[in-house]
Amino acid sequence: MQRLFDVVEHKAVKILTKGKARRLLAATTKVKRTFWGEVRGWADALVFAVFAVLLINQYLFQLFVIPSPSMVSTLNVTGRSPVTRSSPSTTRSTSAVARSSIS
Repeated sequence: MQRLFDVVEHKAVKILTKGKARRLLAATTKVKRTFWGEVRGWADALVFAVFAVLLINQYLFQLFVIPSPSMVSTLNVTGRSPVTRSSPSTTRSTSAVARSSIS
């Protein structure tokens, strides 16, 4: 049983010291920042933001602009009203028809 504990202890020390050495090496060596690396980072963030906005607009909700004063008592003209797309069971009688602001 003692031999098993010795083997486990040896493996644990080996793994922990390897991780500690790796962290120490990463902390002492700095990555050189370049102009193109920064541009690539910003481009990556911009692509992610555009992709997220498109997914939200496509599947969750969309903003519509109220084009005419036919519903002045409840909505303002040129006001924006968000319409949810999460419930596919809406019927034409319960949904408002409006012209999309994105053409």
